[in-house]
Amino acid sequence: MPGVAQVTEDPEAEKAASAAVAAAVAAASAVAAASTAGEEKAPKADEAWVDKVTYSPVTNAPVDLSGKMTEARLCPISGMTALQGLCPFAKPKKKAKSGEKPPKMKLTADLCFEKNGMKVTVWVAPYPKEELAEMELPDTAMKEDIRLQFRKLAMKHHPDKNMSGTPEEQEAAKIRFEKIKDAHELLKETDGEFEFPWEKFPDMQRDLGPSEAISMFAKMGSEAIMEDPMKSQALQHMVKISSSCQALVADVNPDASWLEALITDNKSDSYHLVKISRRKSTPADATPEEPPPTDAAAEAPVKTASKSSVKTQEDAGE
Repeated sequence: MPGVAQVTEDPEAEKAASAAVAAAVAAASAVAAASTAGEEKAPKADEAWVDKVTYSPVTNAPVDLSGKMTEARLCPISGMTALQGLCPFAKPKKKAKSGEKPPKMKLTADLCFEKNGMKVTVWVAPYPKEELAEMELPDTAMKEDIRLQFRKLAMKHHPDKNMSGTPEEQEAAKIRFEKIKDAHELLKETDGEFEFPWEKFPDMQRDLGPSEAISMFAKMGSEAIMEDPMKSQALQHMVKISSSCQALVADVNPDASWLEALITDNKSDSYHLVKISRRKSTPADATPEEPPPTDAAAEAPVKTASKSSVKTQEDAGE
């Protein structure tokens, strides 16, 4: 037929083609088997991705083979990356919405160093400024003060006590009551430890910049701070990004000194109280040893066992 290619049936050609295809399939299978030999399991997605990551010689930040920055940014605080999933500072930043404040930083630490006759303590905790204001209490409030104040405010702002008001007043009372409950939940176990006597000691007041505050903290409490390097780095970061640091400093010398500082971050409305003390340790600081058991105490279990055995024998005799 003109214009149409004629297909010639050739059994030998078909056999040769089939043999070639079979040989190609066998070769591919052999290569695949050789490449997977000795592997116990397939690599995880993260492991396979890590193999493609290198670090910039300039910024030391992780980059992929194409040279683009990856999401596994290097944490400036701990030195870890987000791939390790351990450090909250290493998580990729989310873009804050317009007018939205960043999340509050909450750092707690209770560190102590005692050696060679010297005792150094560092205590850090979020300062409950908003909760104290909600409860209408000073930072010197003790447990009993907090309990009584909560009872007073709860009776005043409980929704059942404001049923006669307008709908707006009822809703406002309900919101206030919930805030009071939340504040009480946070403060109920405190017992005056958040006192920051700024007004009592005008001669000791100092407004420290970030660098000066870090230097002062290190000078007074370095031994205790280095007991926990991660907390040390977090404290340094918190001070570095702070808006202000009000400090009461007394007797900065190697033998005896103390410092109390209120650190404020206006960007996130977070507050932290830092208390550092260094002094010569006294015998009262040492953990008292338990007295050795007396002869009477040592014999007590034997006598008790003896009475018990006698009673058991009498019961058996009965």
